[in-house]
Amino acid sequence: MPASFKFKVMSDRLVALHPEPLGVVQFIGGVFFGTFPNFSSPLMGWSLFDLSPIVSYHYLLQQLFLRGYTVVILLPSMAFDHWMMATRLLEKQPLLPAALVTEAEKLGYGSRLYQEPQSYLWLGHSLGGKYITLLRFLSLHSQDLRDSETPQLPVKDQPALLMAPCFQPPALISSLIRPTQEETRSLLTDRGSNAPLAMISFHQDFTAGNLTYQCGDVFWLYQQLTSQREKGLLICEEILGNHYQPIGYEEGDGELAKLVVQLLDMLKGYDG
Repeated sequence: MPASFKFKVMSDRLVALHPEPLGVVQFIGGVFFGTFPNFSSPLMGWSLFDLSPIVSYHYLLQQLFLRGYTVVILLPSMAFDHWMMATRLLEKQPLLPAALVTEAEKLGYGSRLYQEPQSYLWLGHSLGGKYITLLRFLSLHSQDLRDSETPQLPVKDQPALLMAPCFQPPALISSLIRPTQEETRSLLTDRGSNAPLAMISFHQDFTAGNLTYQCGDVFWLYQQLTSQREKGLLICEEILGNHYQPIGYEEGDGELAKLVVQLLDMLKGYDG
């Protein structure tokens, strides 16, 4: 069955359903490219601002779709309180599998995989890496969500690939952002989860940092977690490029896309 790379709103996410999916990649982008200032939260419905990640990351996400992944874009609004936004995203998470199954069956697509928690992976760029970290922590520690009668999608147990993860906000607004860089880092060193984690960094990235010049959140994460393989970084790859390497519409970084697909395939098949 031919695959059509088109997005539709489902459970307050943008979803491109693959006819014969081999997994589900849940994606969160960076500031402006994956999140956008919006006076009406995208969690409340469709907005033109929601098109931002589709346009900004079109090439990369299309390559994931062509590989066989159903692509789900989460849409956090730009906010100072990242805890609040992550909580809102997580509250909607249990609705996603049923929405995917319903739509897939309506289209005559494969749907069984959507009911299997191990079929879901995470991919984040820049601030998206921070949101994935918060979602994992909240999934593990939120009493309200654990007590919910709605079956939970165990985010804390799902593999994640972070591209240039950045926990440090611009200096001008750093005092307003919650959680802080230090608080976010502490969540990573005490994750309480053995879900595999991988990272891609870029040698000329001075926003998230890099391994070449040993700086930023990237180098900190590498130092802290590579020594804890059983609950830390499974894979870390640094390639040529800058912080905005994942951005591209019709033309993108083909080598990066191949690496992302390779690492997601590896994470999906990882059995500990």
